[in-house]
Amino acid sequence: MMTRLTITFLAAVLLFTNGQLTGTWTGSIGEKQEDGSFSEQGSAYLQLQQQADQITGSVGPSSTNAHAIEKASLSGDRLKFSTHYVDPASNETVAWVFDFTVHENSMEGTATGSRGDHSWTVEIRLSRLRS
Repeated sequence: MMTRLTITFLAAVLLFTNGQLTGTWTGSIGEKQEDGSFSEQGSAYLQLQQQADQITGSVGPSSTNAHAIEKASLSGDRLKFSTHYVDPASNETVAWVFDFTVHENSMEGTATGSRGDHSWTVEIRLSRLRS
């Protein structure tokens, strides 16, 4: 039993250290309802490039409205990063912090956005596009 767990863990480590996050991920942003269901409220786009422990890319609602990710880190199956941009309508800086659990071809997690003294949290579900 212990050997099987060790092999599974090592396979997961190799998966995420060999550029396996690289690709285009799309999905939806929403909120978890009281009954546990997911209420979709918008689209989500994530483009990642991974070389060893360096992760770069862009995130947003679409490929034409995406912003560079910052401070990306992968620890086990947890991917964390942030981004910020200036909202052209209000001229205010909007900051986001993302926290995902990565599976082979999907990831899910939360994003917390803030602008001024207002903040909000959404859930995000993404799937990797097949090439």
